[in-house]
Amino acid sequence: MKHDARILTHVSHLSHTRFHLAGAFPPSIRTVAFATQLMAWGLLQQPDLVITTLLNFTPAAYELKRLKGIPYWTIAHGIEAWDIRRPTLQRALRHADLILAVSNHTRDRLLREQDLDPGQVLLLPNTFDADRFQIGDKPTHLLQKYNLKPQQPVILTVNRLCSTEAYKGYDKVIQALVNIRRVIPDVHYIIVGKETIAPELNSSLPNSNCRIL
Repeated sequence: MKHDARILTHVSHLSHTRFHLAGAFPPSIRTVAFATQLMAWGLLQQPDLVITTLLNFTPAAYELKRLKGIPYWTIAHGIEAWDIRRPTLQRALRHADLILAVSNHTRDRLLREQDLDPGQVLLLPNTFDADRFQIGDKPTHLLQKYNLKPQQPVILTVNRLCSTEAYKGYDKVIQALVNIRRVIPDVHYIIVGKETIAPELNSSLPNSNCRIL
């Protein structure tokens, strides 16, 4: 895990999963450190399959395949799969045994821009186990902390708040709040995250019905 420095110990279904963490490394070398870990553990353990959930680490999986014949899959989430120009990443995509795109738009762009085999790129939308995760009541302590009512509509964004993540569109939601409140007058918009532009966003909030945590 690239950005994590500690392992979640209270998640029972992960008790038999082993994690390797790179979050303790300085940000300037964290990507290299994480890729090195991936290569080292891959060479030592020689798994039956490597799955990279970020395209940027696909070249490391390609090197494992080239050296040890280990097949690999990769997951294409969105913007990182568009307009790819890095030769090492383009080569890694061409040699991937399977590419899972989370949307038709991402799949179409990959096929159009990278000249991949259509059978190599499958659609697998992000989803969850409905038997494990269900909508429950809003926690009382959070309602009290943020002065909300139990049935009050809330728009929630959980995201890093930095200039490189602006494409996620939280600024667009802020701009649209005036129109949204015409339809849902009591709606509150809560953004959970911390980074460099949080103060700038707070200063641009239209009213007390929008807050950044």
